Amino acid sequence: MLPAGVLGRKQLTKLKIYTGSNHPHTAQNPKIIEINKLNNKNIVRN
Repeated sequence: MLPAGVLGRKQLTKLKIYTGSNHPHTAQNPKIIEINKLNNKNIVRN
């Protein structure tokens, strides 16, 4: 949600919308974090 007023209009000028999944920007290379392995309290015991 954009704020109303001057700040919102300025942010809206920088917004870029691309159709489809192709765009000129590279991904940030997200990594999967397995939370269960980080803390022993999260291990499911039978």
